[in-house]
Amino acid sequence: MRNIVIFGAGKSSVCLIKELQHSLKVKSKLTLVALSFSGVPKVLLEHKNTHTVLLDVSDTLAIEKLIEKQDLVISMLPANLHVQIAELCLRYSKNMLTASYVSEKMKQLHQKAVAKGVLFLNEMGLDPGLDHMSALSAIAAIKKRGGKLYSFKSHTGGLVKKSEKTNAWNYKFTWSPMNVVIAGAEGATYLFEGREKEITYNRLFGKVENIEVQSNFYDSYANRNSLNYIKKYGLEDCETVYRGTLRHKGFCEAWNIFVQLGMTDNDQQIKLPEESSRKDFLNFFLEDNTAVKAQFCKQTGIVKGGVVYAKMDQLGLFDESLILEKTQGTAAQILLAILEHEWKLSAKDLDCVVMLHEIEYELDGVKQKQNLSLYVEGEDHCYTAMAKTVGLPMYEAAILMLQNKIGLTGVQIPTNPIIYNPILKQLKAKAISFTEKF
Repeated sequence: MRNIVIFGAGKSSVCLIKELQHSLKVKSKLTLVALSFSGVPKVLLEHKNTHTVLLDVSDTLAIEKLIEKQDLVISMLPANLHVQIAELCLRYSKNMLTASYVSEKMKQLHQKAVAKGVLFLNEMGLDPGLDHMSALSAIAAIKKRGGKLYSFKSHTGGLVKKSEKTNAWNYKFTWSPMNVVIAGAEGATYLFEGREKEITYNRLFGKVENIEVQSNFYDSYANRNSLNYIKKYGLEDCETVYRGTLRHKGFCEAWNIFVQLGMTDNDQQIKLPEESSRKDFLNFFLEDNTAVKAQFCKQTGIVKGGVVYAKMDQLGLFDESLILEKTQGTAAQILLAILEHEWKLSAKDLDCVVMLHEIEYELDGVKQKQNLSLYVEGEDHCYTAMAKTVGLPMYEAAILMLQNKIGLTGVQIPTNPIIYNPILKQLKAKAISFTEKF
């Protein structure tokens, strides 16, 4: 018998839930905990081995009682809540699995977890997660042949299928909407031809690389601090190390307008009059209160009627009849309320996940290049590509942890072949595999 709990079970968890339900034995139980299960299909919620609990994670006593009964704890909560769960897992010596980046507070639990003999496996989703495992597998193979790496670039994006032009932005939310709105706020750092490069937030979306993946073209903007991956991936000899986020072409140019105007700021609180319109929201960030369209074009350099202008128009930012659903909060929160209405996946929408690793190395005195690309399409608006590429790696990790096949303790990420080799093998059988091009 195995008892598993998923905290924060929602839209990105559906493939994980489905696979766990399929593999659970009769006497095993899967407990789903969330504030709402609106993103989870009814058929999963009603599975015979599944128990649902509507619960706020601030109810520490209730959370503690649930953790005490589990063999494995999976947290799909926002990253800032993982440590709260992890500390309770330490109390009851429970293994824990997450898809999030390891925070500094989580790192501080490493020795305590080792002392307890438990494993806190993090970064087990798509990015981070599948990116680590696929890259490290390829890097290890090159090094085994005697190759010396000198350039590593990696790009990942969760997108709407390009063939379905559902809106002027060619973008809809397939993962955490707020994370999309504030993406890049801390700027980015990477290594280029031996020199460290730092891009501040106000320049980030104006500096993109053009990327081709399986005959489709994308924009890639720098993602966080790529220097952190030099040691993780064994890239000490590399002159170039870059990690980027993919968007369909044209997205970054338009999004950069929001950044420049301050419409993605998530620090300062603003308060607009009740019954303010989307046009009023845009006008709040303009220098002149008259002729909003003209002032917007003048201040941003955008041509009226052009492609970027059309993207803003599609969001109703020039429309005084569209009343804001939210008039107080940070600019990012108010913008998010608009985007959630406009960029919600419909029943007819299909998403996709795109990943590309570009590796350059020298072997026997000859410079060579290897590209590994991944393209995964969603089945529908529920079983999305994002849900697959986040949930299936987590499922495979969960099985390894339940079978005690990893043999590691403490705070870990999937950079060890004992983790990524069996998981990549199983994912390939589930049609999540990379195409290689030399």
